[in-house]
Amino acid sequence: MRKGSSLPVHMRNVVTLFLLFTTPAVAEPLILPSGNAAELIEAMWDDSAGAGTDLRLRFLSPDLDPDAQFEDIEIDLAVLCDAIALPILAETGRQVGQIVISISDRPVPFGKTDPKATQHFDTFRPDAGACVWDGL
Repeated sequence: MRKGSSLPVHMRNVVTLFLLFTTPAVAEPLILPSGNAAELIEAMWDDSAGAGTDLRLRFLSPDLDPDAQFEDIEIDLAVLCDAIALPILAETGRQVGQIVISISDRPVPFGKTDPKATQHFDTFRPDAGACVWDGL
């Protein structure tokens, strides 16, 4: 947005994220090292933890194996951080304390649980243009 925009800052962030995620490069599902496809379903800037702003990216992967162990998909989460989160940070110029990546086999509203859903989460921090595992 150009300087002097009448939109509040939080709305400019929403517009920026909308534009980023509706481009063909991000709108297509990514094929991950596990062989699963993942589609970005939600992105948000979150400062509710009180330790700065986090970038939260939520992905849908309908073929996510419910019996898979975290170790089986942790590289997928790192790839999503590198392929999606880092370009968002570069494009927006935003600084974040953490990047939170989550992936599930079905849509689950943010902050809710679904005992039937398979979900995995991990956290990273951006450092020198890379996603560094931050240990959830």
